[in-house]
Amino acid sequence: AIVLSCSAQPASSQDSFTTLDGASVSVAEFEASVSEILEKAGVAGLSCAVINDSAIVYLKAFGQKDASTGDQNDEETNFAAASFSKTVFAFLVMTLVGEGALDLDEPLQVYLGRPLHEDPAYADLDGDERAGQITARMVLSHTTGFPNWRFLTDDGRLRIMFDPGSRFSYSGEGFTLLQKVVEGVTGRGLEELARTRIFAPLGMERTSYVWQEMYESKSRRRGCRLDADHGGGLRSLPSGDHERRWHLGSGRTGDVGTADRHSVRAHVRSWLVERYR
Repeated sequence: AIVLSCSAQPASSQDSFTTLDGASVSVAEFEASVSEILEKAGVAGLSCAVINDSAIVYLKAFGQKDASTGDQNDEETNFAAASFSKTVFAFLVMTLVGEGALDLDEPLQVYLGRPLHEDPAYADLDGDERAGQITARMVLSHTTGFPNWRFLTDDGRLRIMFDPGSRFSYSGEGFTLLQKVVEGVTGRGLEELARTRIFAPLGMERTSYVWQEMYESKSRRRGCRLDADHGGGLRSLPSGDHERRWHLGSGRTGDVGTADRHSVRAHVRSWLVERYR
């Protein structure tokens, strides 16, 4: 089980930490680099944690959580965790595999009970028999042949770009398909599944695949959304009109393929520490 009361020493209590290649980096040098990158990239703020030997050895919030008001980031600021959601979803999928509810190598359309192109969301695949080859293993390894998102293609249509399983190409579309299968197999939405199987058991009380009102006062205020009403493109949001309006796909149940998973940093850090211990 994950112990959520995980804490780290204040950044000022140590002078350096170790990188993945074993090198030592001074805290002063690291913080100077982060500040420089923020300024050059025009990023208002971020949060950072360093884990050495399964322990959090450094954490700090940089910059602002709302550039329009000047409100500063702190240790309790909520961020949209974006594709960290895929890692959590993969863990969820593997629990179902372990229970025998899902087979990594069974074509996903078997679980749907019909050819994939008969689902209106995948009508673009009509005539491409390779759609029937796509499995959960291919989704989790990003080898489905799908583009990242169909709305990023020239004509906005979904196509299989190469034979499934033949090579790697990062794809959110694949995860959205697997989410549909998982929800169908279990009869439960993604948010409910994650809540009962991961978040609640591990004490992740302020982590969710959908917006929760409890995040209102502790959230990163400026950002963008994936907007299904406007072709799925990225759209800027004004201050005060932020993550609670991000949506794409299943909406209320959450969507593993989009940036709508909101998490307190401590929860993400704790999960990663225990997952890779």
